[in-house]
Amino acid sequence: MFEKTIPSSEEARARRGRFLKFRQTALAVSSLACALLAIGALIAVVVFFFVNAFGNLNGALFGWLAGGTAVGAAVFAFAAFGLAKLGEHAETRRNDFLERCDSPESFFVGDGTLATFSADALVLHAAENPNTVRIPYGEMRVFSICTRKRPREKGTWSVVFEIPSHYLSKDGKGQPPALVQTDAKPRLYETLEKFGLPLLGEQPQDGPDRAFHPLKTFWLPNAKKRKTARILLIVGIVLFAAGIPAAILWEPAVGALLSLIGLMLTAREGYVYFRARALLAFYSEGMYWRESEGTDHMFLKWEEIEEVRAEDLGRGGTLLPVLTVRCAYGEHRFPRPAGAWEYLEGEFSEKISS
Repeated sequence: MFEKTIPSSEEARARRGRFLKFRQTALAVSSLACALLAIGALIAVVVFFFVNAFGNLNGALFGWLAGGTAVGAAVFAFAAFGLAKLGEHAETRRNDFLERCDSPESFFVGDGTLATFSADALVLHAAENPNTVRIPYGEMRVFSICTRKRPREKGTWSVVFEIPSHYLSKDGKGQPPALVQTDAKPRLYETLEKFGLPLLGEQPQDGPDRAFHPLKTFWLPNAKKRKTARILLIVGIVLFAAGIPAAILWEPAVGALLSLIGLMLTAREGYVYFRARALLAFYSEGMYWRESEGTDHMFLKWEEIEEVRAEDLGRGGTLLPVLTVRCAYGEHRFPRPAGAWEYLEGEFSEKISS
């Protein structure tokens, strides 16, 4: 999967690194170009349908235009997805190459920052900077974490180093430990075993993937976002309706364009309105949180949850009810909907704390 050998000379390493960077960039640009072409072709399909409805295109011409652009949209969409996946693989391969150029026991823990295992300490340093930070093994802990974006067994494995904050900041004394994350890989597991560092938390496994089924769900509507979506939804419906008489009584192309804009705005804002609600759900395997923005998803297994507390946090002069979920590597906070704490008390009393 990765580079089997690392060139011995600096010149050869630099040349190989430039090639891997070029391939990664080319795949990213190609994926973006295909995605834009797919969107353009999809818009063209809708335009052809409206023009045909109000302008009476030749049947054969309409079939070729609409069918051809629809096939093109599908092809470009699949190509964009495939190239994006290849780009992710190329990035992973390049990072592994750069790590091994530094040391067989070096791993990226951030943008341009490497963690290198030495005889008695973990050494943090920039790839091209001689300054280093040494953390003795006896003052740090190492956790295995599986990040699950969906309520299912499958997730993304990573390794987190818990480091005393004073090693990373002058004002770190008395502060909670800092967490430094790196990608999980066989070479890292072998390195941890070599230096006798215990790997805490959920252990990596290759079992079958399966979806979990909720026992109880709680919805938290985003009132502000729904209000905006409702206004734009009405605007979209008005534009769509106005385009029909405009196409019949005035100019078919103008009417088709108005209706197209209205249709797209209506579909988008209808989807936004429906999704403008956060979700907190409980499963026999754990708990799931999904932001109303649709970007922050998290599933935590009960095995990694040590304690759940009900708290009220002040913000803008008001108190917000939250659930604080404590894991060995840190805490997560989620809004607390009505009835959630009572449900936890009744079904998962061993995890709650007053």
